Amino acid sequence: MSNIHQKWVKLLVPFTTDAAAKLTASDLARASGVPQQTTARILDGLARENLLRYERHGRNRLYTLDQEREETSLLLSIVEHHKALAFLARNDDASLLVRDLLSTCGTVILFGSYASGLADGHSDLDVLLLGNVAESRLEEIKKRSPIPVNEHHATPETFARLLREQQALAHEIRKNHICFGDISLAVRLFQDRMVP
Repeated sequence: MSNIHQKWVKLLVPFTTDAAAKLTASDLARASGVPQQTTARILDGLARENLLRYERHGRNRLYTLDQEREETSLLLSIVEHHKALAFLARNDDASLLVRDLLSTCGTVILFGSYASGLADGHSDLDVLLLGNVAESRLEEIKKRSPIPVNEHHATPETFARLLREQQALAHEIRKNHICFGDISLAVRLFQDRMVP
C-alpha cells in the first residue's frame, strides 16, 4: 500500500457512515473534496490491493468494502482515527471535554452538531458513553464544563441491538459520529460485528 497516496483516508470517510455502501468515484470525490482523477487513481490502487471491491453499473464502478475481510475493520479504524484527530485539532474546548469524558468510560462517540462541524456558541456536546460510566466523575466534569453536555449511556451490547433495530438515535449516531477511546469497538458496532 506504500504507493497509495494518503488522501485515501479522506476518500473512505463516507464508508464510516455505512460500511456496506456502494459509491461511485464521483460520490467519493465530491464527499472528500479530492479531485476526480486523483480519486479514480487512488480507488484503482485500493482495488488492486484488494482493500476495496467494485462492481460495474453501466459505465460506473460502484465501490464497496468487503465486510468479510479483517482488513476492512482495520481500514475503518484508521479512518475513524483520522476523523478523531481532525476534530481534536480544530476544537480546543470540546477536545478537552472529550478527553475528560474518556476518563469516565472506555469509548465516547460524539454526534450531533459538533460531529457535523455545525456547532456554534449555543450548541451542546452530544455524546454516547459506551460501557460502565463513572457517574460521580461525569457529574464533576459536567459542572465545570463551559460546554453543556447531552450524554447518553449504553453498554456495547445494548447499542449493537439498537443499531440492528434501527432505533432513531442509534441511526443518527451511525450516520454522523466521531469516535474516541476504544475506536475498534465502535467500528465493530457500526459494522454489526458484535456478538449478542
